[in-house]
Amino acid sequence: MEALSSDEIEMQVRLLPTSRKRINARRKLRVSTNAQLDVEILAFRDKVRTLKVSGAKECDLRRIYSDITHLEMRYLLDQCGNKY
Repeated sequence: MEALSSDEIEMQVRLLPTSRKRINARRKLRVSTNAQLDVEILAFRDKVRTLKVSGAKECDLRRIYSDITHLEMRYLLDQCGNKY
């Protein structure tokens, strides 16, 4: 399962009949999306650790650090309720 953006969550929730169902569905989708983001962040961090052990330099890891920062920002913005 891929992490959903706020717009994708809203598209899935919009068709539900009552506001309570929409709120509950939105919360469940955000929780599962955040869990998926956590898994992806941990995978990137493990990759950095393995590359450092194998002798990679900091300049070789910049792209991975950038990906980690991007995922962390998505997570934080979703926690604040902002769209990204």
